[in-house]
Amino acid sequence: VTLRAGDVLFLPAYWWHEVTTGPLRPGELAVSVNFWYSAMDMIMSPALPLRPPLRVELARQLEYLISDSLGDAGRMVPAFLAAMRAQVEAAVAAPFPPAHGQPWWPELHARRPAKVRAADWAGLMEYVLWRLLLLLEPQHVRPFLSDLCDAARFERLELSG
Repeated sequence: VTLRAGDVLFLPAYWWHEVTTGPLRPGELAVSVNFWYSAMDMIMSPALPLRPPLRVELARQLEYLISDSLGDAGRMVPAFLAAMRAQVEAAVAAPFPPAHGQPWWPELHARRPAKVRAADWAGLMEYVLWRLLLLLEPQHVRPFLSDLCDAARFERLELSG
């Protein structure tokens, strides 16, 4: 986004971003102001249903959880989000639980990187979905995953490490 004189840009907590300043003409000034506050009380004991700012915060915290749980400093986040969304969409369209002898979470496991244990991949999805169902109510989980957990957000992001 390009900001002009008088514009303001609000970035939610932990939103991944990069700021650059273009060339300035003589006499021009570029100013950036950060305001930090603690949202821990709201995060630890949120009022339900979650308001939009806390839904965004939940999505960012989910990214941290995925990264930490899979031990890969962020590289697994897009793959896991895409796999989880695909599994949720498939589960909506298919009978549940699966028929005897059919694998649990086939869409999730089809997208599992080889270096990640199947139990870790599935266990993390089960934990995340359980928490989302408690915080968002069942009818809001698919829109949340679609709106705020889109793996495409990471396509142009260069992850170091």
